[in-house]
Amino acid sequence: GLPALTATAFDQVGTGEHGRYLSPSASKEMITSGMAEILQRREELGRQARDHVVRHHGLETFADRYEQLYQWCLGRGSKPKFDETWKADTINRIQRS
Repeated sequence: GLPALTATAFDQVGTGEHGRYLSPSASKEMITSGMAEILQRREELGRQARDHVVRHHGLETFADRYEQLYQWCLGRGSKPKFDETWKADTINRIQRS
């Protein structure tokens, strides 16, 4: 339930609806400004961030996606269409196993 402030090259953090995205070369002033902005909107951004995580990364969502994937692998369903973030997260989990 907290907003995010990030300075990273990873551009999958959203478009500002959950916090503030800064480039890796952000100055101290830009980071300070970003922190002030998210603190002013902490409750709103935090609520939106939590809703996003639950909707896109919650247990039910992952269970549904894995079920679709397994059904397709077993020839019992059509090929699932997953977003790039889910694919990357899934590949990372498999590689760590």
